[in-house]
Amino acid sequence: MSSISSNSNSDIETIEITDAEINEFHQTSSTLTNTNSLSHSSNIEITHNDTRSEFKQMRKDQDREQMIKVYFLFLVEIFKVTMASFLSMSVIQNCEGVVCSYAENIHRNSIYGDFVVGINILNILSFAILYFFEFNREMFLIEFLDIDKQVGDYHLPNVLDSYTPIKQKLRKYNHIYYYCTRVLLLLTSINWITSGILVFKSFYSFKTITSYLTNILLIITKLSDSFIISKQSYKHNYGLSAYIKEYTSFNVIDKDHINN
Repeated sequence: MSSISSNSNSDIETIEITDAEINEFHQTSSTLTNTNSLSHSSNIEITHNDTRSEFKQMRKDQDREQMIKVYFLFLVEIFKVTMASFLSMSVIQNCEGVVCSYAENIHRNSIYGDFVVGINILNILSFAILYFFEFNREMFLIEFLDIDKQVGDYHLPNVLDSYTPIKQKLRKYNHIYYYCTRVLLLLTSINWITSGILVFKSFYSFKTITSYLTNILLIITKLSDSFIISKQSYKHNYGLSAYIKEYTSFNVIDKDHINN
């Protein structure tokens, strides 16, 4: 009997050890499962962060492309304005039977001639002031606003109330832009009239007429577009672009500046 009892106890102990090992195995498996789950979640989070970084980089690249385009168009506009403002110099005129040189066009031997040159200089300075505010306004639009073809061109006022600092700054830019454009239109009209009187007194040939009209046409479209854009932007607080020539409106807040 003693021998049988000893064998039974030994069997029971073996079974108990086996159950403990099974429990330990389950705990280890559970730990490994949790570790794999955390690793998977970490991978998803890293992937999500990478995607966000890519989108931010894409937006920065888009803003950079818009800025480069505006810089290029700005330089073209400066050249056209210079030619169109100095009509007393750029229009072909008659100096004792030959075409006047640039030096002769600038250094006039009459009070009226010097007066017109002064008007030319004042006109180009007024253009410079307009372009200063216009260019800074455009940079503001590119930085803080965006173009969304999924909504209307005049959608911006619907979302601006939630972005008071942007709204106030846009209103300020539009106000200055509109009044600078009005003053420039007045000065340019005076410049065209006074310069026309001067150059046609020194009429050389049909080239005088064509060069005069060509220089005016260089900027008449720009003046017209600037006035229309500035007036609409001022009245309705729009973000209409002055440089991207296809009709473009910055009509939503840039994703970098959207409230969380």
